[in-house]
Amino acid sequence: EELGEDVYYSPFAQVLRSSMVAQVALVSPFRALNRKWCNYEFCLSRFEGKTVLMLTMDGVVQAGHVAPKTLNELAKRVRDFDCKEATCSSHADTILIDQAVARMGGYSQLNSTLKDVFRAAIY
Repeated sequence: EELGEDVYYSPFAQVLRSSMVAQVALVSPFRALNRKWCNYEFCLSRFEGKTVLMLTMDGVVQAGHVAPKTLNELAKRVRDFDCKEATCSSHADTILIDQAVARMGGYSQLNSTLKDVFRAAIY
């Protein structure tokens, strides 16, 4: 009920769209992106031009905190990762999120964006 018929108007989406937000942290990226809501937030953040920082147990990837061995493991995961496989406990939310992601380019685009963010993070 709080979401209405479009996740774009959810409280968190409103925060992400705010001009006060310049960066968004993707904590434990692959664990997070296994959840539909995190996919939506990642997608919206990139769509709105926000910088996405990838955080692992070792630290911020973009800041050089993550050891090469761990980066290699992450690279293998990002290669085969499919955001579309994420799950949600609410079927209604799944539909709303999938529709919102489709309006912003779809899961194929989101997968490419994830690879781009990771590639930029390690260079």
